Amino acid sequence: MAKVMWNESAMQQNLFAWIDRRAHKTEWMKTIYHPANGGHRHIATAERLKREGVRAGVPDVIIPRPIMAPDGSIAYTGMAIELKVGSNKLSQAQAAFCYALVQQKWFVMLVHDFSEVAAYHICKAYDEPMDDIPDYAVRYPDKWASCVNRWSKYDFDEFTKGGFNAR
Repeated sequence: MAKVMWNESAMQQNLFAWIDRRAHKTEWMKTIYHPANGGHRHIATAERLKREGVRAGVPDVIIPRPIMAPDGSIAYTGMAIELKVGSNKLSQAQAAFCYALVQQKWFVMLVHDFSEVAAYHICKAYDEPMDDIPDYAVRYPDKWASCVNRWSKYDFDEFTKGGFNAR
């Protein structure tokens, strides 16, 4: 994986290249996906997609697999990751959607700048080997990521007022 990401699309492509390489050995990784919500579309297409159920604010990476607690119970329903680069912040719709996922026992991460950090958090959450994760991502994963589940209701309210950067 590349070390520096200059836009969210490149960061996401880099992460999914890693996921696709891993999926050959780790079957459940084939279920990780990106909901194609973003992008510019013709207004008629956008309206049709909205009627079909496309929702604003859905995170970039969805992992529909429970995260198990050490005692074997389900700790989280699944994992969602929002990717950002530079000083980009969550939109109000993204903050609201992340908050809704947290309320439904999802583990939600906001990852900045490095797809390797997202890969690290996936491996950590699902107890996967980290042999292909770069040292800087393993040693300092929280430098570029924030666990949304640890945010208070105040933090989410700040986002809906115009946002702060959780980094």
